[in-house]
Amino acid sequence: MAAHGLPQGEIELLVRADGHAYGRFMLTASRATVPDRGARQAAVVLADQAGAAMGRRTAAVG
Repeated sequence: MAAHGLPQGEIELLVRADGHAYGRFMLTASRATVPDRGARQAAVVLADQAGAAMGRRTAAVG
């Protein structure tokens, strides 16, 4: 996987908003597939959206 520019093993993608960590996604690339740049960017966007949603939920409860 390193030959494709991806780290070996698991990748930790944090879910954060307003300086608070709400969780994480643990990603593992397989040898059979190599996600393109768009797919990697989509994963980051989804984590950002999850963090924003958790931040709003915490603020509403809070």
